[in-house]
Amino acid sequence: MIESWIQNELTLKRYRRFKKLKRSVISVWILLFLLILSVTAELWANSRPILLTHEGSFYFPAVIYYHPSAFGIEDRSVTNYRTLVKEKDLWALWPLIEWDPYESNQKVETYPAPPSQENWMGTDDRGRDVASRLIYGFRYSIGFALLVWVFSCFAGIVVGSVMGFMGGWVDLIGQRIVEVFESMPIFLILLTFVSIFG
Repeated sequence: MIESWIQNELTLKRYRRFKKLKRSVISVWILLFLLILSVTAELWANSRPILLTHEGSFYFPAVIYYHPSAFGIEDRSVTNYRTLVKEKDLWALWPLIEWDPYESNQKVETYPAPPSQENWMGTDDRGRDVASRLIYGFRYSIGFALLVWVFSCFAGIVVGSVMGFMGGWVDLIGQRIVEVFESMPIFLILLTFVSIFG
């Protein structure tokens, strides 16, 4: 009972200390916004509409794949929704950024193109929309970082448990190996691994 009360008090003190640092709170809100934006990227940046009406039915191409035959197209295997909406005069709700991260904008004169009304942050050297690529890229970057963190924690727990359980020489040699890795700069370790594994 007393231990849980002390733990709650410590947690409350840490929370209050965290809230006093305004930049910390702002950083957490920015991170949460970027996470939500990235997880729901298909709704913000996509070359497929979020909602489409065709012959009285509703379609959700941004999240569900539809074969072109669903729209009466038999000569193609991939649906180009921009031309479909124009040709058949359909109603569509488009995302804010109407570009797929891998799609090139053929309308611009040169690559990379400066920011414009079509490409808010311009295009890269292959004509792909930079804003769309940033939104989708954050998803992979944060996913990789979380995966590395989970793997590191798991590996550390397993190795530490084995060293603690075995004791003696296993613990002594294991500690020396850990100390060697801790004393080396991370960049040097990464370069070594890249040169070994390619």
